Amino acid sequence: LVPPPDSSTQWVVGDSRTINWTKRGTIPTVKVEYYSPNQSLWVTPTGGASVSGTTYTWNPLPDDMGTIVQVRITNTASPATKPTVNAVSAQFRIKGGFNITKPALNDVAAVNLGTDGDSLKQEIRWQVKGTMALVKLEYNYGTGYTGITGASSLNPNNLGGGNGNFLWLVPNTISNNVNVRVTSLDTGQTDVNDISDTF
Repeated sequence: LVPPPDSSTQWVVGDSRTINWTKRGTIPTVKVEYYSPNQSLWVTPTGGASVSGTTYTWNPLPDDMGTIVQVRITNTASPATKPTVNAVSAQFRIKGGFNITKPALNDVAAVNLGTDGDSLKQEIRWQVKGTMALVKLEYNYGTGYTGITGASSLNPNNLGGGNGNFLWLVPNTISNNVNVRVTSLDTGQTDVNDISDTF
């Protein structure tokens, strides 16, 4: 595999990645597979059963998160009883991801004194990549992150379709250097987060 995924590789569910390899000798077609950490078996992604060139576009990356994913290339011209495995990558990671869409850059969020109702709460909205169970939300005025009240353990997909939101009662502090962060609470995914643009 050129270049191969390695132990430092971290790819995100839903993204597109290109797998490249070189051939030695006459090899008409190969099969591309990946090792599923959740099924404990080799899986052939769509379009990977018979590839004639030296490139395969893996799109989208599956919702199959883990740290022991591998890619292997097999010569399909070999006898079925003894297929030749030509190349196997090192183990790498497929992880989930987030994309905060609200607040956006330079948005203005009104402070809320607690009696203004939901109409003056700031919506925090995000997209989810991969199956996540719980997330937390935090805000930062440039001095470090503080947990958002009521948002310490949320369903990240409460809107459905890979989308989530939360109505934030903005604290009574004025600043033009604020951002919010969404972070996974799932085991093995606590380093997965996204930070909004400054507003």
